[in-house]
Amino acid sequence: MLKKKSNKLLVCFLLSFALMIITVIGPQNLIAHSEPLDNYESITANGTWYESQIGSDSQYFKFVLASDGVLSTKVIRYTRSSLLILNSDLEKVDCVVDGYGAEPTENNPVTTSSDLILSKGTYYVKTEQHNNNEGRLKFQLKFSSFGTNESEPNDLSSPMKLVENKTVTACHTEQDDMDWFTFDVPLKTSVLIKAIKYNKSYITLYNSDFEEIAIIDAYYGYNATNESPFTKQLEIELDKGKYYIKAEKGNNGKYKIVWQIKYTPKTPSSLKVSTRGTKDLKLTWSKTNNVSGYQLYQKKNDTWKLIKTTTSTSHSITGLKSGVKYEFRVRSYKTINKTNYYSGYRTLSTATKPATPSIKTPSTNKKHQIIAKWSKVSAGTGYQIQYSKNKKFTSGVSKKTVSGITKTSYIGKNFSKGKTYYIRVRSYKTVDGTKYYSGWSKIKYIKCK
Repeated sequence: MLKKKSNKLLVCFLLSFALMIITVIGPQNLIAHSEPLDNYESITANGTWYESQIGSDSQYFKFVLASDGVLSTKVIRYTRSSLLILNSDLEKVDCVVDGYGAEPTENNPVTTSSDLILSKGTYYVKTEQHNNNEGRLKFQLKFSSFGTNESEPNDLSSPMKLVENKTVTACHTEQDDMDWFTFDVPLKTSVLIKAIKYNKSYITLYNSDFEEIAIIDAYYGYNATNESPFTKQLEIELDKGKYYIKAEKGNNGKYKIVWQIKYTPKTPSSLKVSTRGTKDLKLTWSKTNNVSGYQLYQKKNDTWKLIKTTTSTSHSITGLKSGVKYEFRVRSYKTINKTNYYSGYRTLSTATKPATPSIKTPSTNKKHQIIAKWSKVSAGTGYQIQYSKNKKFTSGVSKKTVSGITKTSYIGKNFSKGKTYYIRVRSYKTVDGTKYYSGWSKIKYIKCK
């Protein structure tokens, strides 16, 4: 007898507990997954107005969102009623409006608006009566896509792979509180991670052992919106390996993440001319370790033009003009994951050799002067004349410089009467204070009067 009474008390207690749960949670949260959806209407979220008849049976409307974004819902009620947004499992995502509040009538309807950030997928609108009221309501759905390109599920077990320099637009929604991403660093280098946030989110960097390395950005201290996004950058040196980024929701909204390698090869320490001709230059530069190659540029019409990409440390440039100034620069580069990373430039201003002038037969006079003459060259800065009593110009050499490319003679003074002198001439080009000489002309000689 006592045992039967105890069983009855237990049953009563369980029933009372169940009724208490129903009272606290409310009937709108208890949506049975087994509710039949044989009669639903397919609708679109393009701003079309739909009408629902409010009676003893709930009505369902099915719609599909192709991407993450904002669902704006507007409801006009002519009687006490509720409108809910359900997911594909018939679980409540949001109660846009319930049956409480102002008393709607046909002549005095009540309008309610709501914005909801949802993940892409299938959804249902459910309308139902409140306290046995009958009538109608109208509703409108407008969807605005965030243009996300994240690859679901991008959770801890299946993180999305981030490709260098490619921005990922992701979203925190009513259903999505946390995203995981991963990327690979191919060598020890500096890495820049940038987060552009239109919501509040907590973004953290982890190593391959899921140990926290750095907080890229926290969600407190600012209020990012679609109209006023917030950008946070983290530059950090990382070893070669796999890394993870966790984006945890502070509130719903979109955000963007992009990363890039900040590797900078060393600049070649020198750039010089190893062989100089009148119409060609051979350039050489210092070798730089751990690079993929070099790029050589020439300045043409005030614009730098790439003339050679090479793994060599030298290159010959032909087809140039004699006695003309030229500017070059070289840099090294490193190719990582099909992306080139460049050093700074090493520059050089130089010139080709000017043309060699042709010397004419010199003349002399009774003033013990020797007059040297030569042909004009097309380009250069001037000429240099040498006199010597030694035909090999190994001793007793006198040098004279004539400025101006159009001057083609020089009168040498104070020579010794009756002595034979040997004469030769060359042109020169001055670039940034350095003189570049042509070859010597043939040697002429004369006995001074």
